[in-house]
Amino acid sequence: MKGYSSKKLSLLFLIIPLYVIGINFVPQVTVLNSSNIRIVDAKITTPNSDLKFWSLNDGEDKELHYSIFQKEGKYRYDFYLNSNITLSGECGFVKNFEFGKRVIFLVSDDKVIYSSGKSVVCETFEI
Repeated sequence: MKGYSSKKLSLLFLIIPLYVIGINFVPQVTVLNSSNIRIVDAKITTPNSDLKFWSLNDGEDKELHYSIFQKEGKYRYDFYLNSNITLSGECGFVKNFEFGKRVIFLVSDDKVIYSSGKSVVCETFEI
């Protein structure tokens, strides 16, 4: 019984560092709601990943990770606001093997700002 427990413990000490290292190298997208309106549904798409953030209250942020295996392309987004307005567009650029990339989409009442080192106001359409 004692040997079985030490095997589990050794495996645990191996898995936890690998998980921490892996999370820090996988690309991440954060959505920050800085509007005065609740985001009912938020979706960001990369060429090979669909990221669904669900709802975000004013001031709330959520982050998701996506695969490092990507075709080159842009981030596409749809933010469905509680006011029956949808903010849609594309911004930024996705490449294959972007280890540790961090991207932020800041959503205000009428615009979306993309940040990955420097901030850019995205061309956004209200639907």
